[in-house]
Amino acid sequence: MNMTRSVYLSVSIFCLGIIVGMLLLHVWQARDYRIAQQDRVHLDEGSVLLTNPYLECVGEIARDEILDKFQDKARSYVREQQQSDQSLEVSWYLRDLVSGAWVGNQETRLYDIASFSKVPTMMYILSEAEHDPDILKQKILFDETMMQIENNLAEYPELQMTDGASYSVGDLLYRTIAYSDNYAFRVLLGYFDMDQVESFMQQSGFVYQTDSDGNLYIDAKTYSSLFRMLYNASFLSREASEYALLMLSENVVHDGFMEHLGQDILVSSKFAVHQSFERGSQYHQCGIIYFPDQPHLLCVMTASYNKEPEMLSPIVGDIAGILYELQGMYR
Repeated sequence: MNMTRSVYLSVSIFCLGIIVGMLLLHVWQARDYRIAQQDRVHLDEGSVLLTNPYLECVGEIARDEILDKFQDKARSYVREQQQSDQSLEVSWYLRDLVSGAWVGNQETRLYDIASFSKVPTMMYILSEAEHDPDILKQKILFDETMMQIENNLAEYPELQMTDGASYSVGDLLYRTIAYSDNYAFRVLLGYFDMDQVESFMQQSGFVYQTDSDGNLYIDAKTYSSLFRMLYNASFLSREASEYALLMLSENVVHDGFMEHLGQDILVSSKFAVHQSFERGSQYHQCGIIYFPDQPHLLCVMTASYNKEPEMLSPIVGDIAGILYELQGMYR
């Protein structure tokens, strides 16, 4: 029995050593990789950059010192914020993607899904493209008069689409993820069968909640599962998963996590904003923070009746900053 445990421990340490080495070689330099305009419609094979390099060595342990200290510091920080805003709610789910250890705070509390719905739609489109790569090259006419939603890029004229122009599915997908473009997303929703998208996600085990008015809700722990699927290439191919994570690293609109992270840290994430009279303001961000030797999956969801969404974004950034500070202390 003792010998079996020793062998298991040795294999685990060996696997972790391989993972760390691969991450140092590839992920540390991943910030230099960007999706060129002409490459947005391809699922090209290449080096492992953002997915788990050794899927067979995935493990899980019970405790992690950085995660424990993060939990204490983050909870203390939220209590301080709640002294001036008692309506403030903050949930998080944090997972060490090497060890498998995780911590959470109200991680199953439901929030509006908002722009978070763009990631499962992306995964569905990429799964279709794996069977038929020409899907990403299909052209769709953009008719701005058909857009009955808010133009969330009004402050970014250089990022907006041109009315009457045709865009490929690949380009629309990139705009949907990198720019969180509501117009590009709506064009895609009109092109693909959304019943098939929902069926696809249910097959993956990703299930959101719906109320009687059709509003969609999700929690931090459940939503994090999408990024685990991408990191482990467990639902899409490795090439498609890499492509998805590269697009998610091109977040050019919101700071969020990046506010207190070093410029050498790559982040593949998605943010979401919601505001309504009934449920107040909400700002969320979920994704993978690629620390050189220890990638972490962090999902933070916030809500308040007293703050605008742009006032909640720094809270999300501060919580990511707590993790960054701890990583520096224990590196």
